[in-house]
Amino acid sequence: MVVDNLKIDTNKRQVYKAGERIPLTGVEYSLVELLMSYPGKSFTRGEILQQVWGYSAEQHADTRVVDVHISRLRSKLEDDLENPEYILTARGSGYFFQRIPQLEH
Repeated sequence: MVVDNLKIDTNKRQVYKAGERIPLTGVEYSLVELLMSYPGKSFTRGEILQQVWGYSAEQHADTRVVDVHISRLRSKLEDDLENPEYILTARGSGYFFQRIPQLEH
């Protein structure tokens, strides 16, 4: 998937920005892959915990862990942390990926 100067290689589980590989942890990669796969769809923190960490709804995990990982991911992907362009906050709900990925040629 490609969005502007971001490219995600799902086969190698790697992300590139302006052609340079961005070192991501496994969790960070899984998080960006989830969000980019459903552009515009808002995921609650609970849904992200379930999809990325495998926690069920019955497990009462601390959802702040999602906020910490989103913050770290933004610091690696966004040019301006005060005005993120890719990973946005759905106020009171969770997070979503704003831009629509382009098909690779």
